[in-house]
Amino acid sequence: MLWNVQDDCFMFRMSQKKAPLTRRGLLSTVCSIYDPLEFISPLTLVAKKLMQDLTRKKLGWDEPLPKKELSEWTRWSDDLVKVESVRVQRCVCYQLHHFADASCTACGVVTYLRAEEPDGKTTCSLFMAKSRLAPVKTVTLPRLELMSATLAVKVDQLMQRELDIPLAKSVFWTDSTNMLQYISNEHKRFHTFVANRLAAIRDYSSPEQLRHVSSQENVADEVSRGLTADELIRNQRWWNGPQFLTRPEGKWPKHHTLTEMASDDPEVKRDKLAAESYAVVGDLNGQRSSVDELLGRRSSWTKLKVNVAWILRFVAYLRVWEWQIRSVRKVLSSLLKEQVLHRESKKQDT
Repeated sequence: MLWNVQDDCFMFRMSQKKAPLTRRGLLSTVCSIYDPLEFISPLTLVAKKLMQDLTRKKLGWDEPLPKKELSEWTRWSDDLVKVESVRVQRCVCYQLHHFADASCTACGVVTYLRAEEPDGKTTCSLFMAKSRLAPVKTVTLPRLELMSATLAVKVDQLMQRELDIPLAKSVFWTDSTNMLQYISNEHKRFHTFVANRLAAIRDYSSPEQLRHVSSQENVADEVSRGLTADELIRNQRWWNGPQFLTRPEGKWPKHHTLTEMASDDPEVKRDKLAAESYAVVGDLNGQRSSVDELLGRRSSWTKLKVNVAWILRFVAYLRVWEWQIRSVRKVLSSLLKEQVLHRESKKQDT
């Protein structure tokens, strides 16, 4: 990526890098692309997805590419040269607009700078983009949408720190109603994965900054699914933002009315069921038994279990002793009988 000082715009200059057609060569080529603001991230996402597919197939670092992947890589590398025709105007605006989206392939954010001039003219230009491949381990789409929103607030914090100009406000756009419901909900408890990301979003944004946009107008769709070089160059929406950003704020998409969250949402923690037990004290004659006495003396269920365990252990101990005593009695009785018989036999002999 270069800065054209004369035209005050960013541009790209590509040189074909000769690298072996292996996983190692693909990684070297992708990492050599200098695009810190990720203007061409929809294009580089295609190469990253190809790298991830090769990882899933457990292809060795220096093994030749299979025929199908080799064809895809050749087509992508030929496309890469075409981005030299891209020109991105460098502008300083007053508003940051972040569009977040996710798909089964990736999640991403694209940021635009919007300026309103005194004569009423409004300009909007691509400022930055970020994309992240979906984890190899399967993650649900609502969680990926939440990851994209978290990435959006992080990008906004980065812009707030790095830009030296005062910004009027930041706006976050998403087409996920589930995510908006999660963020606006203050009563239900969520699982750890969702709760941590909701906390990060709430720390760095307010509900007034979150707005809903239709899937057709969400420009972050490009950064979450990828584009070829020709599609990227011709896509004016990617470079200049959606058309509604050039209109007054009153003509932007209306705030989406959120419905009540479903009680069976898989991301909501279920309330633990509380059980209560009642003991009837006393028998039919109005007398308290030993069990009633024990229950009345213990207010803790844990202590009661320990006491009952010791009682059962003592009962088992007594039963063992009872069995041993009975055995001794039987032996003694048999010895006495033998002694009596022996005496009687001696008398008869005499």
